[in-house]
Amino acid sequence: MHPAARCKLAGNFYLPGAARCDEIVEDAVDHILVEYARVAIALQVELEALEFYAEFACDVFDFNHAEVGLARLGANGGKLRRDVGDYVISFGVRVLECFNVSHVLVSVIFEVLLGYTDCIETPRAVGLFNMTESKEKLAVVLLSGGLDSATTLAMAADQGFICHAISFDYGQRHRFELDSAAVVASTAGVKSHRIICLDLSASGGFGTSALTDEIDVPKDAADATGIPITYVPARNTIFLSIALGYAEVIGAFDIFIGVNAIDYSGYPDCRPEFIESFEATANLATAASIEGKGRFKIHAPLIEMTKSQIIQTGLILGVDYSLTHSCYDPDSAGGACGRCDSCRLRLAGFADAGRADPIRYQS
Repeated sequence: MHPAARCKLAGNFYLPGAARCDEIVEDAVDHILVEYARVAIALQVELEALEFYAEFACDVFDFNHAEVGLARLGANGGKLRRDVGDYVISFGVRVLECFNVSHVLVSVIFEVLLGYTDCIETPRAVGLFNMTESKEKLAVVLLSGGLDSATTLAMAADQGFICHAISFDYGQRHRFELDSAAVVASTAGVKSHRIICLDLSASGGFGTSALTDEIDVPKDAADATGIPITYVPARNTIFLSIALGYAEVIGAFDIFIGVNAIDYSGYPDCRPEFIESFEATANLATAASIEGKGRFKIHAPLIEMTKSQIIQTGLILGVDYSLTHSCYDPDSAGGACGRCDSCRLRLAGFADAGRADPIRYQS
């Protein structure tokens, strides 16, 4: 990224490097700045929609230029095109809401000015246009109380979703993360927060995981291979299924989960292919989707981010990480062990981000 562009986007977060003033450079900071730019584009479109005049409609719709600019910052081209399409559709929703114009008229505007004919009739577009009826953008967010889920909740809220958080008391080793989830939810101002009780422990007939059974949590396992003993069988499948049912009940079509496939423990239900598969299942297995009321989207915004990038994003969005809990094996007062896989990933992430972890660790 050009240093001048980075300085413009990052403000006080800009740290000048050794590059010449006209040199194009790329590093981990670019990911955060791309997100800044994408949000800025969405906000600009939203605001200009409120003062819609035909003479600058073409400027409002100048997404091709934005796409090229963001692609040069390192964004994935395919994903960017989908996001741009969603922003265009969202703009259409604002036009409908503010000016009470018809779906047909908005389609004509898109076709004439942009050639976005296809996106208007996609299931995603139908779902977004349906939102105008309730004038609410609802989402169900899985909230464990950990670092990743707290960041995911902040990202969902930042995108304008009214968030309904769900946490699970599933027979895990301790309740500190549930306590953190309650505090994080309250601080974030979610619409509702429900704790669903399941028994995935050994006494409930499940177990086989160090998180739900009388099995020691591995410590300092830097060279461990394979799926770790802290894996809880089908946990995310179970959690997402319940979240899906709840979403269908409240009329939400967006579900957020804080899984990550970069700095993670190797759990199979944290991979992109799992998320894609579950989304396909959600749209095959629900009456709301089959009846054409909308299509479900499983959002996993952290899935391709490093732990450092997740933390930096959360800090930008105002997440208070002192309220979160990540440790698999805390002491009786909730102090993190600093040695389990979750703690090690968390500590490394804060170190890479150049920040101190604000939670208490065992001495």
